[in-house]
Amino acid sequence: AYWDDSTVPSVEAPLQDFFGIPFGRQVKFESALFSNPEGRSFNCFVPMPFKKKARITIENQSPKDCGALFYEVDCTVGDRLPDQLAYFHARYLRQNPTSPKKDFEILPQVSGQGRFLGCNVGVRPVGPFNEPFWFGEGEMKIYVDSDQQYPTLVGTGTEDLVGSAWGLGKFNHLYQGCLLSEKEDGAWGFYRYHIPDPVYFHKSVRVTLQQIAGGTAGQLRKLTAKDYPELVADHQVFNPATHGQAGDGSWHNFETPQDVSSTAYWYQTLPAPIFPALEPYAERVKDLGRK
Repeated sequence: AYWDDSTVPSVEAPLQDFFGIPFGRQVKFESALFSNPEGRSFNCFVPMPFKKKARITIENQSPKDCGALFYEVDCTVGDRLPDQLAYFHARYLRQNPTSPKKDFEILPQVSGQGRFLGCNVGVRPVGPFNEPFWFGEGEMKIYVDSDQQYPTLVGTGTEDLVGSAWGLGKFNHLYQGCLLSEKEDGAWGFYRYHIPDPVYFHKSVRVTLQQIAGGTAGQLRKLTAKDYPELVADHQVFNPATHGQAGDGSWHNFETPQDVSSTAYWYQTLPAPIFPALEPYAERVKDLGRK
């Protein structure tokens, strides 16, 4: 989507990810911003103001023809808008796998004034750390304006971000939900929208997600020695003889690469930030069918 005279797209994302569902899945749901009533259509209710003109494009980058595309765009004209208008933006990213010990950037730093609206995120474990390990011990961090080492907003785990608890099951509420649950879908997919709790910024904003998983000593013992991870607590590689002294039920967190995708939504003044081009189609859909 292009607003007013901008030649840089303010919205750029694969269709399904934009509407809130990662990894090419179809799920019936309704939230405050999006819905998929019967698992076969997408609706978006996000306000997208513009002053002079708007242009929305959809490009079929797959090798198959699209037999039909139905769409409807509703808009108003003649609205009184402020001089410093904050325009809607959305950006998709996927990293498979993520870099070890480096937070995934849901939204790379953007400069300007505006409001971070929220995001949807998809996560799939890679390597030996799928079930029964829990993927979601990483903190979501929102760096606002002059934040450097320490973010203004930081959580304690992915499940807390969406208002639930460990071992997320499927649910969809107005502002938070989990649309994919690994035991059923081979992936996790969740969203969090900051509507009643707005996140404003005056200079810049950056949003990241730590890549931390967790499991019990008993679960870690079942791995081959070459796969033992370095633990967060003491930065030592898991050792069954020492880290298992508290029993096989003792819990250990560790940083690990994951397959992560996200679509971030925010408002900001123009000009739109210039991001690197999206990955080629073949890279974006690589391995999507895996469960």
